[in-house]
Amino acid sequence: MFRALVRRYTRPLSRREIVVPLIGAALLWLWVAPNPFASHPRAAIEYRAAAESPVSVSYATTKGQPLRTTEAATAWSYRRTAKAGDFLYVSAQQGDTPGCVVVRIIRDGQDVAREQNCGPFARASVSIYQ
Repeated sequence: MFRALVRRYTRPLSRREIVVPLIGAALLWLWVAPNPFASHPRAAIEYRAAAESPVSVSYATTKGQPLRTTEAATAWSYRRTAKAGDFLYVSAQQGDTPGCVVVRIIRDGQDVAREQNCGPFARASVSIYQ
């Protein structure tokens, strides 16, 4: 009797016996797993640009439309809120004066994107999706 049971349950599994539970597990995971876009439903965003000389700054506004500020001071910042899926962008370029330009995107007090570039006409830009 025992040998018959062992022989019966040690046979190779069919494709159906393998695939159907895997599909069920994947569907269950998709249903239960948290939404990755909901990890930051609304966040406080700050764009920052800094350079050794005046800079020209471009950035994405709350509606995602680019807005350009010309000849900003050596340190510049802009605050906004963003929801999941929003496009965040900031770019700064200095004139012919040699030096470095640094741009950052800060979400809820933490750097999420940063770039630095040095030289005359240096330009730095960063972009991410919230």
